[in-house]
Amino acid sequence: MVTSKFVRYNQQTLDLSQIDRIEITDRHSISKGTYSGYSFGPSRSRMTGGFNIRMSRGRGQSKSRQYGDINFFQEGRIVFKIEDVEDASGVDRLIRAVHSHIK
Repeated sequence: MVTSKFVRYNQQTLDLSQIDRIEITDRHSISKGTYSGYSFGPSRSRMTGGFNIRMSRGRGQSKSRQYGDINFFQEGRIVFKIEDVEDASGVDRLIRAVHSHIK
C-alpha cells in the first residue's frame, strides 16, 4: 500500500520522507492472448483442375501488463524493495508527484 507518507509491504513500513532516490528494475510484461478460428473445405489442387472452396474465420484478443521491481534508496543504499509491482512506473510517478525531493 502506498500513501502520501508511507509505503507498507509485507508488514514493513517505509517513511518516504527518508528516501532520496527510487529506481525501477527488472521491467517486464506479461501477455495473455486468445484466438479462436475455423476453416471450411473441401479443397483440391488447381493444378489438377479440381474445385477449390475455402472459407476461414478468426478472432484474436491480447492483454499485456507491465511489471517491475521498485527499489527505494537512502544515502546510496537500497533500504526497501518491492518486487513484481504492476505498473511500477506509474507508482514511481505518483510517489515523485508528492515527494519532489526524491530523484
